[in-house]
Amino acid sequence: MCDPRACAWRRLWLVLTLAVLSAACGHRRTTVKNIAGATARIRHVEVDGNRALEDGEIEENMNLQQTKWIPPKREWYLPGLLPIDRKRIEELYALHGFYDAKVEPIEAKLSKKGKIVDLHVVVDERTPTLLRKVDFDWPLGLPGGPADRRAAPEKIQDYCKLRADVRFDVTELRACESTMKAALQTRGYALATVVGRAEVDRVEHVAEVRFEMKPGPYVLIGEIT
Repeated sequence: MCDPRACAWRRLWLVLTLAVLSAACGHRRTTVKNIAGATARIRHVEVDGNRALEDGEIEENMNLQQTKWIPPKREWYLPGLLPIDRKRIEELYALHGFYDAKVEPIEAKLSKKGKIVDLHVVVDERTPTLLRKVDFDWPLGLPGGPADRRAAPEKIQDYCKLRADVRFDVTELRACESTMKAALQTRGYALATVVGRAEVDRVEHVAEVRFEMKPGPYVLIGEIT
């Protein structure tokens, strides 16, 4: 006959064991693999034909990325994302002035009985769009605060890296807006606005950029009480 105290401990261990097993069976980690039924891990993403953009920048804009080990992160292969990633790469190139860039259908090579996949991306960058001219307009006048050589128009405009005869880049246009606006604000024009616009001729592969510069009033911060 079982000792009462020993039997009580056995019953307790049985309850705990069943509880753990029940929890393990009832819970399944939610992953892309579980949701979509993916079974192949992406081992490598190889990019060819790219000269203007780095492999890493292209892959960062893809849904399908290679598995990373530091920090560990498995990436699963979903064939339905191949045409989407192909389009995303072409859109990325357009942001950098390559409006005619084309990406061939992304090739997937399965191995290890379908458990591993390597992706091969081939890019044809084609002709880039060059800047024909960059204009800076001050429709409401130049900065009107105290004399400050740092606030001279040419000093502010120097913060923009876009120049004629270089490749047009939308991301650089946005960077110019931010840096020139910040330059005006740090010189006392807290309400300054800078808006850049581009006209692109995709046939001739040229673009013209115009920035509208509005410094607004000079703001002097008074005593804080």
